[in-house]
Amino acid sequence: QAPYIAAVMAYERMDFYAIASIVDALLKLLLIVLLQYLDTDKLLFYGILMFTISVVDFLLYFFYCKHKFYELKFHKGVNKTMLKSLMSFSGWNLLDPFSYMVRDQGTNMVLNSFFGTIVNAAQGVAYQISSAVEAFTSSLSTSFRPQIIQTYSEGNYERTKNLVFSMSKLNFMLQLLLAIPLCYEINYILQLWLGESIPNYTPIFAILVLSNKTINTLNLPISILVLATGKIKKIKIVSSIIVCSVLPIAVALFSMGLPPWSVYASLISVTIINQIACVIIMNKLFPYIGLGEYLKLIALPCFRYTVSACIFPTIMVLCIEESFTRLLINVTISVLLVIFFGYFTMLN
Repeated sequence: QAPYIAAVMAYERMDFYAIASIVDALLKLLLIVLLQYLDTDKLLFYGILMFTISVVDFLLYFFYCKHKFYELKFHKGVNKTMLKSLMSFSGWNLLDPFSYMVRDQGTNMVLNSFFGTIVNAAQGVAYQISSAVEAFTSSLSTSFRPQIIQTYSEGNYERTKNLVFSMSKLNFMLQLLLAIPLCYEINYILQLWLGESIPNYTPIFAILVLSNKTINTLNLPISILVLATGKIKKIKIVSSIIVCSVLPIAVALFSMGLPPWSVYASLISVTIINQIACVIIMNKLFPYIGLGEYLKLIALPCFRYTVSACIFPTIMVLCIEESFTRLLINVTISVLLVIFFGYFTMLN
């Protein structure tokens, strides 16, 4: 399915991408509803139907690409020069997901070793919340990626820079749109969702993970730009080393007797260091974005924007007791303020 999805993205057929995504989501929802009415082995049936949905997804993309993109044809034989180039590029590109997997699963193991499985449950809930927010914001990245790569390939570097800046700001704004009300109302939201059986440390884990993800949204536009240059070896090695450094830091912190959430506080620091390193590498590969310019037009506005958008929710939490009414007010006003401050402090 991957080559066909890549073709849809390259041709920017976002209407079909949206339809296929909705069909996939509805089929999975239907599967979950059906499970409760079955007397057979639910796990086996779930596996079979998930496989069937994957086949349906593949067929949707396959037939669409065959029908719409006549120039895409399968050729026998291997272009050794291209294969070597692709394998090298893919190999270095795999460092990113591998390092994040090592970080997340390694942190799981370290937490389990020092504090037991209850803390792992809290971490699981926190990441589930974060993944839901990330899924909402990732659609914006999908639409920017082909444009950034295309304009860089054409040599239109001014537009490439504008796209990177726009994606950075809009990604950050969209993430904050959900992260602020979630962080301020996390205790009440968890009670609505899980009842009284909330694992220890879940609220603080969720807040720190969401904060880290919000900062990390600024990294994706840089990664896409570096991918467009094709010179990814250096940034992937440096980024992987920085990301994986969380593991020894976690062991050191827990050995000193610090609480479980300290690893996520340190993770935010590591993410900021990684962002600085990636910006420096990006500047060497794409000198049209200066370090001072990035600081002035992206980093500082994002910081001011976050502080401005947090003032009202802080007052609400301090002045009004936790309740469903406060949740509704905080969510509504926070969203409006995030849009308002975003328009006047982030966009040009």
